[in-house]
This record gives sequence, C-alpha cells and structure tokens, in this order.
Amino acid sequence: MERVDIAYNGDVSLIISGAVQLNVSSVALGTTSKVFRAMLGPNFAEGQSIRTASAQRPAEIRLPNDDADGMRLLCAALHQRNDLLPIQIEASRLLSFAAMVNKYGCATAVQHTATYFLESVAKAGGSTLDVVLAAYRLDHPLAFAHATHHLSRTADIEALKKSNGSEPLPDLYEPLRASQQRAAKSLREDVANVAAEIASLYGSDFHHAPINESQNTYAGFPPSKARGDTGIFGDFPVNPFRFGAALAIPEQMVTCTGTLKAARQCFATLVQADVWKPRQTTMSLRELLDNIEKLTVPGDVKSCQECIVKDLLVGFQDRITFLKQRGSDVFSGVCLDCYRGGGRSRGECRFKHE
Repeated sequence: MERVDIAYNGDVSLIISGAVQLNVSSVALGTTSKVFRAMLGPNFAEGQSIRTASAQRPAEIRLPNDDADGMRLLCAALHQRNDLLPIQIEASRLLSFAAMVNKYGCATAVQHTATYFLESVAKAGGSTLDVVLAAYRLDHPLAFAHATHHLSRTADIEALKKSNGSEPLPDLYEPLRASQQRAAKSLREDVANVAAEIASLYGSDFHHAPINESQNTYAGFPPSKARGDTGIFGDFPVNPFRFGAALAIPEQMVTCTGTLKAARQCFATLVQADVWKPRQTTMSLRELLDNIEKLTVPGDVKSCQECIVKDLLVGFQDRITFLKQRGSDVFSGVCLDCYRGGGRSRGECRFKHE
C-alpha cells in the first residue's frame, strides 16, 4: 500500500479504498471540514480512537468508498501542502477532487485551490460541462456563473434535458434556457432602439445650406440638431455651419437625398443581417449573436461634398460596436445561489446579476 505523509507527525492514517494510506492531522481535518469534525468527535468510533493516538501510533480510519486520488488532493489542500498539488490538472482529477470536497463539506477551506484548478481546466480547453459540475460541487459561484455563461454560448443545451431531475446537475436546463431568453430579449431591445433611431431619420428634414454656389460647397444641417439634440450623429457642435454663420435655417436650401438614402441603407443592413425584424421573438440567443457579429457599415453609400452622410455612417459604426460589445457582455449563465434555491436565492447572491 502506498503511504503519503501529508502531515508531519500526523496522528491519523486514512486508508483510502485499501490502496493509499494518508497520514494526516486530526486538528487540520477537524478545523476545515464539518464532516470530519463530527466524525472525529466523541460520538463516533473514529473520534474515540484518536484519544490515545499519536504520531508513533496513529489512529486508522478506513474510507473504502472514497476516491484515492481525490482524497490525496483534498488532504494536501487542507494541510496547505502546495508541494503535493499539481501545477496543471486534468478534468477527471478536478471532478474527483470536487466530489471529495462536496462530500466532506470543506469548500470554503479549499477555495483558493479550487479556483486555481478550475481556471487550469478552463484554460486548457477542458469540457465546459465538467467545469460547471466541478464548480457546483465546489460551491464556487463565480466559476459556476462564468462556466454556465460559456456553456450557453458554445453548446447545445438541449442535451441537458436528458439529465433533468437527476444528478449530477439536476434541472439545469430550465434556468439556463430562461437565462438565454432574458439575454436575447435584452439584446433585441438594444437592436430595436438602434433601429428606431435610424428610422426616425426618415422623417427628418435634412437640407444642404448653400455657402458658396460657385464652388458648390455646402454645410450639412439637420434641423433637429440645431436644438442641441443627440442621436446617431453623436454630439453636434452648437453651430453646425461653417465660417461662423448664424444659427438659423437659410432661406435657400436643397433637400439632402443622400442622407435619407444612407439612413435607409443602414436600416436595410439590420434587416438583411436578420438582426432586426418587427415583433421578432423566436430567434435564439446564439443566432442573434452570430448575426450581430456579421454587421458592417454599408460600403456603397454616396455622399456629396460636405454632406453629413459621413457623420451618420460613423454614428452607425458606433452603434454596431455597441451591439457587439453588448452581445459579449450580456449575462446568459446561471447564478449558483439562485440555482440551489430553485430559481431565487434565499439571501444575497454571491455573484451579482440582474
């Protein structure tokens, strides 16, 4: 049988599955694990045996149903034996470790080790579902939220229906699906706001105010912006005319058809990319995210000299950038505390969310 001295002068020997003997400290176990604290107390046979135990004659506790590698990792973490912990860990070992942490109720004591292991598996490209399960067993709210968020973006969550109502992840499908729907609804509202902003330009009376007819130069002047409004054009200067002209609509004006065409092309871009449709509620989050990523500013928009079309296109590019960033940021994962509480945490959630 392999022997591992985790605690120098340990007074307890854990015999794991008849394969490994872990020499540990009863004080370290009792301090960090509520299960071991009870087991080593006066009401159990194991607790009775350690009363006369010492480093020379340690008390033996047999744990035939525990995973040997998982217990080795757990005991090393509980005793701060970082030299016995791996720098990188495989998903299977992480799950074994997490199972033992969950069984012996010591998630708080190994939180830093758990965070390191979870990040190691995630960065190595391990199964996201394995990370979700490990985070659940390790009671790690941040890792659980991030892993379920990633799962909702990269995997077919319909497969989770098979495990609904059973371990290891009971009923994860419904809260994950509900979170996806909330995220998609929030994104659709953002898209609708951008679409409404562009559509509002259709009714605006855009004109060119002649400044020098011989040189055929003009200044773009959207009348609504003269009142200091902001919108898809961003913040206009107080006086949009060149050469210090007075803030007034000139008598001689020509309708700016270029701006109206540009607005229509920007609006058409949203429709053609299948990002915006009236009363669109059936598109999945993944479809919406994929379509938003494909958005680009129309490249064939013609503008006359000194026209405000360029400002409109810059504004539209800003809106596209905003939508892509929102798509990346909007949370579509599951809060661990809400998940354990059947949909709503009974207290304050450790992971802040809407």
